[in-house]
Amino acid sequence: MKRMKIVVDGRPYAGGFNGYTTYLSSIIEPLLAAGWQVTLISNRPFNEAHAAITGRCQTKVFGARRASLWEQWSVPRYLRRVRPQVYFVGTNKGLPFWKPRPTQYILALLDIIPYKFPRQYLLSPGYILKELRPVAQLISVCRADALVTISEASARDIQMVFHRQAKALLMRVKITGTPEDLPAEPTETFTYVGGVDNRKRTGELIQAFARFVQDHPTYRLVMIGRGYTEAHGALMDELGVRDKIDLPGFVDQATKMKLIAQSTALVYPSLYEGYGLAIAEGFVAGVPVIAAPGGSQSEVGGKGVYYADPLNPQAIAEAMAAVLDPAVRQQLAEGRKIQYDKLFGPAIDQNIQDFFAEYGRRGQKGNA
Repeated sequence: MKRMKIVVDGRPYAGGFNGYTTYLSSIIEPLLAAGWQVTLISNRPFNEAHAAITGRCQTKVFGARRASLWEQWSVPRYLRRVRPQVYFVGTNKGLPFWKPRPTQYILALLDIIPYKFPRQYLLSPGYILKELRPVAQLISVCRADALVTISEASARDIQMVFHRQAKALLMRVKITGTPEDLPAEPTETFTYVGGVDNRKRTGELIQAFARFVQDHPTYRLVMIGRGYTEAHGALMDELGVRDKIDLPGFVDQATKMKLIAQSTALVYPSLYEGYGLAIAEGFVAGVPVIAAPGGSQSEVGGKGVYYADPLNPQAIAEAMAAVLDPAVRQQLAEGRKIQYDKLFGPAIDQNIQDFFAEYGRRGQKGNA
């Protein structure tokens, strides 16, 4: 097969770092390593913060500014002209309804969170009206030649909701920013990263910390992100813990990893995750992780995570106390090492290359 041309919806690289850019990079890296031509397209200029990826790909900025028009009008016209073997969209939606053959459409459907929590997402006017997200996603699912996802748990969920098979292509995350100058012993802090979202159960986390700190008054809780005061300020005051909770806001990658790495543990009481990037970040930082088993979290965390019911503040508080025990920390460290090899091993890259090579061959036939 001649050198394969892959076009990727690169719009996430127009913004900052997030889960989508992390997953996209984990797919693009092995494709570049295989020598394939990767072109990133967008309707907005690329953020220079992503130059490590965008600088190694061909890039093209064009078309309508409105997302739906760009997806359904600008993109298919471009694909018809350049005739790539594969068009890859890694953000749950964005495939055109019209398909220029023989280009193969591959959609990364990373999770089914809107369908697991419909009242919060699907039935929210803001969610429905913003670029008609549910419609765009259904178009993408219907028109995709193949679905990929981020975990086996998400693959099972996609099969249940959409009755379509999805290939689990795990990401081999390259998380950077953990500094060398960390304290010899962890500081008396627990760190949370993940933002305010009903499924993240940050209210229960604050309640749990209030219970924990009664017996451990020198500890603090660090909550990275924004919106916590607006969402939980009254609760913090009611529980008397506002002065024990640090709110640094959004921070850069290096600062985030430093805050995690110097913690006693990362605590992440989410009801459901398609992957659970925070768990992987905790592994890279080398700290115990407290999480819930919902979605893919037990798959990603394995025996390297201390699991707790995210709806039960007492269970979370008990988990926070448990990870102070050196024996528990050692047991989690051993499980973390085993799981780390599964999450970051080179076999992940080979699976990605093999999968895209197969669909590249299908897209090659009509371009012969």
